[in-house]
Amino acid sequence: MIGTVILYVSFIRPELTVIDTMRSENATKEKQKIDNQNIVAKAKEIIAKYQNETGLKDTASLALPVGENVPHALAQINAIIKNSGATLTNMSFKIAGLEKSTKVYAKRMGRLEVSCEAQGSYDAVKTFIRMVESNVRVSNINTLTITEGTQGEDTYKTSLAFSMYYQEE
Repeated sequence: MIGTVILYVSFIRPELTVIDTMRSENATKEKQKIDNQNIVAKAKEIIAKYQNETGLKDTASLALPVGENVPHALAQINAIIKNSGATLTNMSFKIAGLEKSTKVYAKRMGRLEVSCEAQGSYDAVKTFIRMVESNVRVSNINTLTITEGTQGEDTYKTSLAFSMYYQEE
């Protein structure tokens, strides 16, 4: 009996500990394998979903068009003016050109500088500015001036300079 206990304590018990450790590692690796398979399946599902999605490409093309596309920018500003209720009094475009880039794998970005003046009620002018900021085409307001019209009238004038961005062709 004492020999059996010594044999158990000396040889069998340490091996049982090694077996438990190996089982734990195996279970962890199996769980990681299942998790990785689930991630790969989800990624394939997302890729398949958006691979045939032309709307996403069209939306990205509207936000950051290829080339200056001045007529489209003019159409967007015209739609903003009409929807805001303000009146456009002056507008000019300047193509600022492409920015320098050291990244070979990415297209360079260019800027279309827009200066415009609009007038209308306070709400119309405010809506015009908000719509320029949230336009589908990526843009940044550089300068903004708002002046009040004649006393007693609800007329405001705004002078706005902003950049609309595009990617090189």
